[in-house]
Amino acid sequence: MFEQHSREFGVRWMLRRLGICPNAYYNYRKRRKAGYYARKEAAKALIGEIYHKHNGVAEYRTMTVYLARRGCHYSAATVHKLFST
Repeated sequence: MFEQHSREFGVRWMLRRLGICPNAYYNYRKRRKAGYYARKEAAKALIGEIYHKHNGVAEYRTMTVYLARRGCHYSAATVHKLFST
């Protein structure tokens, strides 16, 4: 709602008019990536599970194949990034 009218009125002005604290609005905005972080943690948990199931032998290229077999399709670069963290 705010984004479509922010150029015309300004976010601070709209927040003041609606009686919303700016901190509440910006904290709400920060949670827009909550779904992304949840999917990332789920993928990291699945990678850890597969890694330990295969006695720590799998590398990121092989891990990409194992994840695809389980229905999680990630690029090799993404798996490498998740695998190393």
